[in-house]
Amino acid sequence: MSVNLSSPSQVRDLLRRLDFQPSRVLGQNFLIDGNTLRIMVDLVGATSGDIVLEVGPGLGVLTAPLLERAQRVIAVEKDRRLFEHLHTRFTGVDALTLVHGDILEILPAQKLLGQITKVASNLPYSIAGRFLVDLSLASPPPPLAVLTVQQEVADRITAAHGVKAYGALSVFLQTAFRVRTHRTVPPSCFFPRPQVQSAIVVLERREEAKGGDPSAGTFRQLVRHAFSQRRKQLAVLLSRAPGSLRLPKEEAIAELQAMGLKADARPEEVAPEGWLDLARRLAARNADPP
Repeated sequence: MSVNLSSPSQVRDLLRRLDFQPSRVLGQNFLIDGNTLRIMVDLVGATSGDIVLEVGPGLGVLTAPLLERAQRVIAVEKDRRLFEHLHTRFTGVDALTLVHGDILEILPAQKLLGQITKVASNLPYSIAGRFLVDLSLASPPPPLAVLTVQQEVADRITAAHGVKAYGALSVFLQTAFRVRTHRTVPPSCFFPRPQVQSAIVVLERREEAKGGDPSAGTFRQLVRHAFSQRRKQLAVLLSRAPGSLRLPKEEAIAELQAMGLKADARPEEVAPEGWLDLARRLAARNADPP
């Protein structure tokens, strides 16, 4: 029997037949709004040349229209019962590669993104932050991602430097992508209803983020170190940094001044490109012969 996954009553009935109780801990809130679904599919703009990664396909509401347009969809589902339902529903659909596993383990361990042209997901709330960081630090990041996330996460990834929401997530995402919030999505568009507002975000890869930057490791360490102690001054952070990030305080002050940064500035005052510049300077210093 065909199920309308945009109908709350039919979704509830399907979950009842599957004997499935959505987990708040795992952030299992299924998209049930046809308009939001159409917007996401249009934003992805999948064509016959695209290989699309979908994270947490759930009941397959987004999977089905993606399969109508893309060359291939790789759908990664952690929940065994949902995976089995999807396997049954899409039996014989050659364009779908269905993977049972945790994307947070799969993404760093495999060269998965090397073949992906687009990412589309009603992203499970429980993994949003970690997944977005992994996505931004991939080499290369995917050209395009269209995702639903909590409004709070959308605010963080789009935050300008100097505001409270700006942090490591903002820096990582904005150096890899041009980021924007396309629209907010109310709780009524999901089942069960989440307690927070959501948003559709669009991430378009920056040309300079295609990978191969030798300072990438330094950049990751530097940003994580700085924002783990975000109330400390930059010169102090560098003078107390671990390993190859550390500079004597006077050298740290001189390096910051050469960049036009104040030694007593806080991490949230530095724009994303400033963190990239500082990481490259530190990497270059460490690469110089003694």
